[in-house]
Amino acid sequence: MICIPPIFKAYLPQIYAASVASSVYACVGLGISYSAVVIPQVKNGTAAIEATDTELMWIVNSINVVIPALAIFSGFATDFFGRLWVLKFTVLPHVVGYATIALAKSVTVIIIGRTICGVALVFQIGSTFVYISEISSPSVRGPLLGFPIVSFSIGTVSTYLGGYLMSWSVMSWVFCAYGIICTILLYTLPLSPSWLISKNRIDEAERSVRWLNKFQASDQESIDNIVKLEMLKLEEEEENNKKNVIDKNKWKCISLPTVYKPALILAFTLLLQQFSGVNTFFMNMVSFFNEIGTDMDPYLGSTYISTGRLITTLISVLIMKKCGRRTLLAVSFIGMAISMGVSGLYTKWIHDGTTENSYIPLIMLTLYCIFTVGAMAVPYALSGETFPLHVRGLAANICQGLVYLFTFACASSYPHLQDALGGIHHLQYFFAAVAILGAVFTYFFIPETLNKRLSEIESHFVTRTFAITKPSICQGQPASNQ
Repeated sequence: MICIPPIFKAYLPQIYAASVASSVYACVGLGISYSAVVIPQVKNGTAAIEATDTELMWIVNSINVVIPALAIFSGFATDFFGRLWVLKFTVLPHVVGYATIALAKSVTVIIIGRTICGVALVFQIGSTFVYISEISSPSVRGPLLGFPIVSFSIGTVSTYLGGYLMSWSVMSWVFCAYGIICTILLYTLPLSPSWLISKNRIDEAERSVRWLNKFQASDQESIDNIVKLEMLKLEEEEENNKKNVIDKNKWKCISLPTVYKPALILAFTLLLQQFSGVNTFFMNMVSFFNEIGTDMDPYLGSTYISTGRLITTLISVLIMKKCGRRTLLAVSFIGMAISMGVSGLYTKWIHDGTTENSYIPLIMLTLYCIFTVGAMAVPYALSGETFPLHVRGLAANICQGLVYLFTFACASSYPHLQDALGGIHHLQYFFAAVAILGAVFTYFFIPETLNKRLSEIESHFVTRTFAITKPSICQGQPASNQ
């Protein structure tokens, strides 16, 4: 008989809910990395489709255009229809998009399919983090908010491995099937209690809280008390939200410090995240390997790097249970800067013919991908934690839209920036310099949210702008459960 640790069992429903919601986020990893598989197959002729450089650029950037374009709409939809129902909706554009790509006979149709997939992604990105932040207790929210990044990493590994084993069209059909399975699982989850209370659906909220906390105690009376206490806290937080909102117009709420302060901090963090090369590197990983001069098969190299990143992401989920967001983000940026800088140096030496150690850039880029875990996970986690309930869905989706607006800008300028800076090694130096700036910004502005209720995090921005605490290796005492 399998013995489940009591602490793990107590949070098992929340872990299950976060896991299922996060499984949808693998589709984001599939979408981001898919262009890295399609483009080389088109370039080398195995795809039986011809394309110009401009068309190849749009294969990469089509999703980066549609996501920021629809971010505001998806934000309103997330707040109006609910986080979970929005996630369920995404199966339609996901399946239609990849089926279109699978049947494509021209680059134009591939771009159309990628654009449709982008519609699915824009609704998946923000809703996932908001839903997980609202169904999880403060003591486990950190690790659970790391689940989507684990899922993202699984998606990228699967894409690169699939690119090595099969054609892009066969992969598209596999992705269709995966989206359908994820959507079926979503129907086993409860709606967000916070969102239900904001819609005055108290009985449904109580059932949701009871489902999420049904293993918190062994006897029914204790569970009833836990549910009653949690409902009182959620209703109190909703009353405080109503008092703080003078006008229900979401746009007028932008003037509140609890909205514009975290929005500006996250926007600049996401700008630094993208221009330190995070998504641009993953979108062009196979081509990147060809340019730096390594001898390894670029598909296998991409798979190895993504696997290393996946393992580190799993470790980071455990770290986020004990260590602060600030520490993880700062270490991430510093590690990215060092590894990308050393890779740039060896890339230059390889091109100059002064070294034959072509494996060094591979090792350094593997380390770079490993260190990107914090830079990817923390800003997305904060987007689900730092905003007030009445604008959380809208604000989180706008922030996620900014990610892909910045990704579009960075990915579009990738070849031009490389030429302007004087080669791939100088581009790596540029990414390293931006990562250093990210570490400095983290020290001064990123707030610590470890073990804090969402209402506590919100109250910080009423009077403060700079970080809550100085960074430490493992900080914070466990807060009371939800």
